[in-house]
Amino acid sequence: MRIDPQINAANITALGNFNPLIFRTDWFQAKEIVVGADFDNAKIDILHADVSSFRLPWGQMHTWTEIGFKYQPIESRSSGCATSLLRHFNFCLRHP
Repeated sequence: MRIDPQINAANITALGNFNPLIFRTDWFQAKEIVVGADFDNAKIDILHADVSSFRLPWGQMHTWTEIGFKYQPIESRSSGCATSLLRHFNFCLRHP
């Protein structure tokens, strides 16, 4: 009998040299990663040249200049959001 694992949450971390001033809520909206009510309900925690952080209904985004990018889900239904976010984010980084 095969038991398939169930994913309740997924974190995404991208290491590298990122510019936090680029990865703002309006950038994610322009790239159609965060749209509609999710964009309208985004809460910016900090927006600075060295770090940015904002919350969405389904997760939190952090970007640091020297460390990279991290997505943390807020609730279990967001594991599908993480997969979608990763796919779109990867595409946008390769096709500015």
